[in-house]
Amino acid sequence: SDAIGTLSYRYLPMIQVNDIFPSTLSTNVPHTVHVVGENFQYPSVLTCKLGVLGATINSQAIVTDDKSMKCFVPPVNQVGDAMLDIVTNSGDSMLESERGPNTLKFFDPINFRIAPSFGDINGGTTVIVSLGRALSINGKDQLMCRFLLSNELSSITDVIAVPLNGTLFSCLSPNVASVSSAD
Repeated sequence: SDAIGTLSYRYLPMIQVNDIFPSTLSTNVPHTVHVVGENFQYPSVLTCKLGVLGATINSQAIVTDDKSMKCFVPPVNQVGDAMLDIVTNSGDSMLESERGPNTLKFFDPINFRIAPSFGDINGGTTVIVSLGRALSINGKDQLMCRFLLSNELSSITDVIAVPLNGTLFSCLSPNVASVSSAD
Protein backbone atom coordinates (compact mmCIF):
# COMPACT_ATOMS: atom_id res chain seq x y z
CA SER A 1 0.00 0.00 0.00
CA ASP A 2 1.07 3.59 -0.60
CA ALA A 3 2.14 5.53 2.49
CA ILE A 4 0.45 8.87 3.04
CA GLY A 5 2.83 11.59 4.17
CA THR A 6 1.98 14.09 6.83
CA LEU A 7 1.93 17.81 6.41
CA SER A 8 2.28 20.29 9.19
CA TYR A 9 0.61 23.62 9.76
CA ARG A 10 1.84 26.08 12.38
CA TYR A 11 -0.10 28.76 14.19
CA LEU A 12 2.00 31.87 14.70
CA PRO A 13 1.41 34.87 16.94
CA MET A 14 0.05 37.97 15.21
CA ILE A 15 2.45 40.69 14.15
CA GLN A 16 2.57 43.72 16.45
CA VAL A 17 4.06 47.01 15.21
CA ASN A 18 5.29 49.37 17.93
CA ASP A 19 7.13 52.05 15.94
CA ILE A 20 7.84 53.11 12.38
CA PHE A 21 11.00 55.15 11.81
CA PRO A 22 10.98 57.52 10.06
CA SER A 23 7.25 58.06 9.84
CA THR A 24 7.56 61.41 8.09
CA LEU A 25 9.11 61.18 4.62
CA SER A 26 9.93 63.59 1.86
CA THR A 27 8.41 63.08 -1.55
CA ASN A 28 10.31 62.25 -4.76
CA VAL A 29 13.05 60.12 -3.15
CA PRO A 30 13.11 56.46 -2.06
CA HIS A 31 13.27 55.65 1.65
CA THR A 32 14.00 52.69 3.89
CA VAL A 33 11.50 52.60 6.73
CA HIS A 34 12.49 50.71 9.89
CA VAL A 35 9.65 48.86 11.59
CA VAL A 36 10.01 47.82 15.24
CA GLY A 37 7.60 45.39 16.86
CA GLU A 38 7.05 41.76 17.76
CA ASN A 39 6.46 38.38 16.11
CA PHE A 40 8.07 39.05 12.73
CA GLN A 41 9.03 35.33 12.54
CA TYR A 42 12.58 35.59 11.19
CA PRO A 43 13.11 34.32 8.56
CA SER A 44 9.75 34.74 6.91
CA VAL A 45 8.15 36.39 3.94
CA LEU A 46 6.40 39.62 4.82
CA THR A 47 5.19 42.30 2.45
CA CYS A 48 5.06 46.02 3.09
CA LYS A 49 1.85 47.30 1.53
CA LEU A 50 1.63 51.05 1.18
CA GLY A 51 -1.67 52.77 0.37
CA VAL A 52 -0.65 56.06 -1.20
CA LEU A 53 -3.19 58.54 -2.53
CA GLY A 54 -5.53 55.97 -4.04
CA ALA A 55 -2.83 53.55 -5.24
CA THR A 56 -1.28 50.49 -3.59
CA ILE A 57 2.47 49.81 -3.63
CA ASN A 58 3.81 46.42 -2.49
CA SER A 59 7.44 45.73 -1.60
CA GLN A 60 9.09 42.78 0.09
CA ALA A 61 10.07 43.39 3.69
CA ILE A 62 13.58 42.63 4.90
CA VAL A 63 13.13 40.92 8.26
CA THR A 64 16.30 41.38 10.33
CA ASP A 65 15.07 39.55 13.44
CA ASP A 66 11.80 38.81 15.25
CA LYS A 67 11.55 42.43 16.46
CA SER A 68 12.70 44.49 13.48
CA MET A 69 12.32 44.74 9.75
CA LYS A 70 12.80 47.23 6.93
CA CYS A 71 10.42 48.31 4.19
CA PHE A 72 11.49 49.95 0.94
CA VAL A 73 9.28 52.92 0.08
CA PRO A 74 9.64 54.15 -3.50
CA PRO A 75 9.34 57.85 -4.39
CA VAL A 76 5.84 59.36 -4.39
CA ASN A 77 4.78 62.58 -6.12
CA GLN A 78 2.25 64.08 -3.73
CA VAL A 79 2.12 65.36 -0.18
CA GLY A 80 -0.24 63.49 2.17
CA ASP A 81 -0.80 60.52 4.45
CA ALA A 82 -0.19 56.90 3.46
CA MET A 83 -1.18 53.74 5.29
CA LEU A 84 1.58 51.18 5.86
CA ASP A 85 0.38 47.62 6.27
CA ILE A 86 2.45 44.53 6.99
CA VAL A 87 1.03 41.45 5.26
CA THR A 88 2.14 37.87 5.99
CA ASN A 89 2.59 35.20 3.33
CA SER A 90 -0.81 33.83 4.37
CA GLY A 91 -2.43 37.19 3.65
CA ASP A 92 -3.01 38.26 7.26
CA SER A 93 -2.95 42.02 7.57
CA MET A 94 -1.68 44.10 10.48
CA LEU A 95 -4.26 46.82 9.72
CA GLU A 96 -7.23 44.49 9.92
CA SER A 97 -6.86 44.21 13.68
CA GLU A 98 -5.25 47.63 14.25
CA ARG A 99 -2.07 46.29 15.81
CA GLY A 100 0.13 49.35 15.87
CA PRO A 101 1.02 52.65 14.22
CA ASN A 102 0.52 52.62 10.49
CA THR A 103 0.50 56.13 9.05
CA LEU A 104 3.35 57.57 7.04
CA LYS A 105 3.28 61.27 6.21
CA PHE A 106 4.80 62.58 2.99
CA PHE A 107 5.87 66.22 2.84
CA ASP A 108 7.52 68.60 0.43
CA PRO A 109 11.26 67.98 0.75
CA ILE A 110 13.47 70.38 2.64
CA ASN A 111 17.16 70.25 1.96
CA PHE A 112 19.06 70.14 5.22
CA ARG A 113 22.54 69.55 6.57
CA ILE A 114 23.88 68.62 9.98
CA ALA A 115 27.25 69.51 11.46
CA PRO A 116 29.06 67.73 12.91
CA SER A 117 27.86 64.34 11.64
CA PHE A 118 29.64 62.38 14.42
CA GLY A 119 30.45 62.81 18.09
CA ASP A 120 31.80 61.33 21.30
CA ILE A 121 29.98 58.38 22.91
CA ASN A 122 29.62 60.45 26.09
CA GLY A 123 27.17 62.67 24.21
CA GLY A 124 26.85 66.38 24.72
CA THR A 125 27.85 67.32 21.17
CA THR A 126 25.83 70.23 19.83
CA VAL A 127 24.52 69.23 16.42
CA ILE A 128 23.44 72.11 14.19
CA VAL A 129 20.64 71.35 11.72
CA SER A 130 20.60 73.78 8.81
CA LEU A 131 17.42 73.82 6.72
CA GLY A 132 17.24 74.96 3.10
CA ARG A 133 14.15 77.07 3.86
CA ALA A 134 12.27 78.31 6.90
CA LEU A 135 9.70 76.05 8.54
CA SER A 136 6.36 77.16 9.88
CA ILE A 137 5.77 75.12 13.03
CA ASN A 138 2.38 75.25 14.76
CA GLY A 139 2.32 76.24 18.43
CA LYS A 140 2.03 72.68 19.78
CA ASP A 141 4.37 71.05 17.23
CA GLN A 142 8.09 70.65 17.83
CA LEU A 143 10.98 69.78 15.56
CA MET A 144 12.82 66.74 16.89
CA CYS A 145 16.24 65.25 16.24
CA ARG A 146 16.03 61.46 16.28
CA PHE A 147 19.18 59.56 17.26
CA LEU A 148 19.53 55.85 16.59
CA LEU A 149 21.89 54.93 19.44
CA SER A 150 22.94 51.51 18.14
CA ASN A 151 22.04 49.00 15.48
CA GLU A 152 19.12 47.98 17.71
CA LEU A 153 16.09 49.85 16.41
CA SER A 154 14.59 49.85 19.89
CA SER A 155 17.33 52.26 21.00
CA ILE A 156 15.92 55.41 19.41
CA THR A 157 16.08 58.66 21.36
CA ASP A 158 14.23 61.83 20.38
CA VAL A 159 15.73 65.18 21.38
CA ILE A 160 13.85 68.46 21.05
CA ALA A 161 15.49 70.76 18.50
CA VAL A 162 16.11 74.26 19.84
CA PRO A 163 15.40 76.97 17.23
CA LEU A 164 18.30 79.35 16.64
CA ASN A 165 16.59 81.22 13.80
CA GLY A 166 14.14 80.35 10.98
CA THR A 167 16.52 77.90 9.29
CA LEU A 168 18.92 76.81 12.07
CA PHE A 169 18.21 74.44 14.96
CA SER A 170 20.46 72.75 17.51
CA CYS A 171 20.21 69.38 19.24
CA LEU A 172 22.39 67.96 22.00
CA SER A 173 23.53 64.40 21.21
CA PRO A 174 22.73 61.80 23.89
CA ASN A 175 25.33 59.41 25.29
CA VAL A 176 25.59 55.83 24.01
CA ALA A 177 26.86 52.63 25.64
CA SER A 178 29.37 51.77 22.90
CA VAL A 179 30.63 52.79 19.47
CA SER A 180 28.46 51.59 16.60
CA SER A 181 27.75 52.29 12.98
CA ALA A 182 24.04 53.09 13.30
CA ASP A 183 21.96 54.46 10.41
